Amino acid sequence: MAKGINLALHEFEESMANVINHSNLPICLVRLVLERLLNEITRLEESALQQEIDAFTKEVDENVDEVP
Repeated sequence: MAKGINLALHEFEESMANVINHSNLPICLVRLVLERLLNEITRLEESALQQEIDAFTKEVDENVDEVP
């Protein structure tokens, strides 16, 4: 059975907290890395959204051509 989203999220948060807590890095450097990662995540989200928009637009355009 696959893990539910809530359990997967909980385990992810715990793992991330453990990595941070055991990194022995100054918290300001941890914040810097997290900000960089957040920027990358934002970029990936924007890319995924644009792909969905492009696919939807293409499908709409193709269906409009089929209407008599």
